[in-house]
Order: sequence, then structure tokens, then C-alpha cells
Amino acid sequence: MGIKQTNVQSFLEPESVGFIYDTARSFLKRHSNPETLLAQLKDLFYGGEVQSCKELIQLIIEEQHSLSESGALFLLRAQIAFEQSDDPMEYIDWVKQAQLCSQAHQDLDSWNKLIRAQKALKEADYVSGQEVLEALIIEGSSVSSLASYLLAHHLFWRNINTDRALDLLEEVTNKKSHFVKAWACLGFVYNKLQYKDKAQFAFGQCIEFESNPEKLKFYKQQLAS
Repeated sequence: MGIKQTNVQSFLEPESVGFIYDTARSFLKRHSNPETLLAQLKDLFYGGEVQSCKELIQLIIEEQHSLSESGALFLLRAQIAFEQSDDPMEYIDWVKQAQLCSQAHQDLDSWNKLIRAQKALKEADYVSGQEVLEALIIEGSSVSSLASYLLAHHLFWRNINTDRALDLLEEVTNKKSHFVKAWACLGFVYNKLQYKDKAQFAFGQCIEFESNPEKLKFYKQQLAS
């Protein structure tokens, strides 16, 4: 597992030349302030350097860094899993890990509501699922962007309200330019509405930020269609 130097410059001393895995491990051992480290991880994530953030979180857990006692770390990892994986259990498992931490996080309630809403939609309890998601969006919770994506995905693919789905997805992608699944869903919405140029742009964004070869192939097919 390697972490690119260009992706993690904030973790390096100015005189550092070359970056290898052992350097990251050494850095974590020398920096014990969990709040500062968490802030740097969030900078990586929100800056689009998701893979570097993901790898560093794994290293923090392996090295039993003090930050690994904080639920905030696992909720950040849950967010990565939500955005990258098509299997809900991946992010749910990280939320469960956050619940077990000695330092519980205030956002756990919102995450559990998100899980409950997704389960309701899967079980065809659409009214309850939509209500929970709408509440998370209105209250501006920590998972509001994820709730917006889930609701938009549901409204569009269930052919319930394409216009509402469009508004939600455009808002999400404006805030989170590296949220590939949101861009993909938006691309399909644009195609349905015959906004071909916008659809091409949306799938182009998917290609820019996606790292999974199979998904890249799929998005390139959509771009070419």
C-alpha cells in the first residue's frame, strides 16, 4: 500500500523529499494530537484525496494511534465507504465501530437515522424512508449530503419525482465534487431529461474521480453513448 507524496504534503515536514509508507507510520507516531490529525484527514477527504485519506485511516487503526479511540475517525471512514461502495453494509459496519469507541460522537444519531431510512426504502416502506431522509436534509445534519443522494436516487429510479431528484443531485455535486455516485445518478437524470451536454459532463466527472477499473469502464461507456 502506498500513499502519493502529492496527496499528503500537509503530513510532511517542508524538507521532506520522497514519501513512502514508513514515513507515514513515523509521522503518526510523532504526532499524537488526535484533533489536528483528524482535521488533516478531513482536508484530504474534502479536497478529493479520498484514497490517501482511506489509507491513512487504515494505518491509524493498525498503529492504534490515539485517534483510533474516537468515533469521529470511524464516521469519516463510514462516509468514504458510503460514497465508494454499492454495499450498504460496508458503511454500516464502520458506523457500528464508531458506536463501540470510548469517545462517542454526536453525529451517531444522524448516521443511525440514515441507516434506518435506507433499510426502510429497501423494504419498500417508502413513506417512512422518505420522511427520515427529508428530516435529515432539512435539519442540515452531518449526513445531509448523503441523505440527499439517497432520496434523489430513490425518487429518480422509482420514477417518483425526477425534478426533485435533479435539484437534490445538483446541490450535492456542487458541494461535493468528488462524490462519484451522485455524479453518476445525475448523469442518468440529465439523459432522461435530454440534457445531453450536461450528462456528458456528469459522466466525465465520474471518470475523473473514480478509481475502480470496472466502474471506470462503465462510465466511459455512458460517456460514449
